[in-house]
Amino acid sequence: MPQNTIVDLSKHLLVTSLITVCLWRKYHDLRLVMISYLTGILIDVDHFFDFFYYSITAVQGKLNLLDFFKPDVYVKATNKVFVLFHGWEYLLILGLFARKFFKRIPGIFWALILPYFCHLIIDQSPFVRAPLAYFLIRRFIYNFNISAFNGH
Repeated sequence: MPQNTIVDLSKHLLVTSLITVCLWRKYHDLRLVMISYLTGILIDVDHFFDFFYYSITAVQGKLNLLDFFKPDVYVKATNKVFVLFHGWEYLLILGLFARKFFKRIPGIFWALILPYFCHLIIDQSPFVRAPLAYFLIRRFIYNFNISAFNGH
């Protein structure tokens, strides 16, 4: 696994763990612990879509799972960045969802919002030149083209 991938995963795990510990200390609710990890870590499941798109279009179905940990390989080969779960719009959706359906669970709003927000901040800051790159609507409008993601 490339060094930058390990560092990126470590940052997400560390920040999500810190948020989760704070939520646990304040609310003592195991549900918030699980939800915090789900929204802070599992957001990256969407990278599988990008990887499978690469394996279908660029390498005609040949899967090399080691390439999954090298996003620059499959993003450059397809000229696309989907990352469908990475979108600032989801913060609004998650917040409304928490307020509407989980009013009786104290801390649920923060367990959904904080880890997700921090995940996007970590991803956005070092790698992406376009400030609007993590808006799903923008990526959709530009057909998920890598140039819209990188600001070219």
